[in-house]
Amino acid sequence: MAPGFHGGSAAAGRILRVLRIRRQVQLLGGRLYFALPKGGKTRVVDMPPSVASGLAQYFMEYHAGAPSW
Repeated sequence: MAPGFHGGSAAAGRILRVLRIRRQVQLLGGRLYFALPKGGKTRVVDMPPSVASGLAQYFMEYHAGAPSW
């Protein structure tokens, strides 16, 4: 499962897909680092169906199988 990715849950008869933002990549002094998001707070944001579809296709092509969401 990709870092920061969280499967959806059922609500009002439809599947909602969300991203759980836990880290960001920052460029400091020419090097990349993982850091907490802005303000030091994690958050959950809606993921458009097009992004969910793209991630599913990526996992199928480059990983052992379908994502477990």
